Amino acid sequence: MSGPVSTADLEQALAACAYIVLQHGDAYVPLVDRLEDELAERRKCESARVRAARILNSMSVEVTHALAG
Repeated sequence: MSGPVSTADLEQALAACAYIVLQHGDAYVPLVDRLEDELAERRKCESARVRAARILNSMSVEVTHALAG
């Protein structure tokens, strides 16, 4: 596999690791923990990007209204 790992890839890997933990024991729990951490960080970054886009969009609308008026 090459290229960036998508959020969907991480979610799929997490489901696979959860299955492995249930079938083969707690030795694999660190993999689940790591994937959960990676997903949380990814979602945090995506959330920040969404908020940033919303801020810029609202600023753009305000500037457009100010220029038009």
